[in-house]
Amino acid sequence: MNYWPVFSTNMAELFPTYCDLNAAFREKAKEYAVDYIKGNNPENYQPGDDCGWCVGTAVYPYQLCGGPGGHSGPGTGGLTTKMYWDYWDFTRDPRILREIAYPTLHSMSRFLTRTVRAYDGDYLASFSASPEQMLNGRYISHGAYYETIGCAFD
Repeated sequence: MNYWPVFSTNMAELFPTYCDLNAAFREKAKEYAVDYIKGNNPENYQPGDDCGWCVGTAVYPYQLCGGPGGHSGPGTGGLTTKMYWDYWDFTRDPRILREIAYPTLHSMSRFLTRTVRAYDGDYLASFSASPEQMLNGRYISHGAYYETIGCAFD
């Protein structure tokens, strides 16, 4: 989340560092994507299929805390990946689009298209959750977040 405003604040020079971090955890994030799809949307999983990559809300330089779940839905990856579009849009560098932005966006789209189900003609994220959800005016404790379908975050 610390990198989300780098382009709107004109600090694009900070983003290549995040790209390096993302590249370092990408292979593990692909494993998490398969696990997430198999566990939450098994009807959208085909053995050997490329499920893309995913990320939860907690990524540190020395630890990737798994994919979405617990207190966030799959939308974290979409918000994270939007920065790659911003990177290309800010620089308009064809190399960035070809080598960095497009592969990241394409892989995330492979994940996100497998996280939805049809509900009355609408495709909504299932499962979905938001860390901001509260119960009786208090934040719900970790591990007990309200699971829903298609929350605005996703």
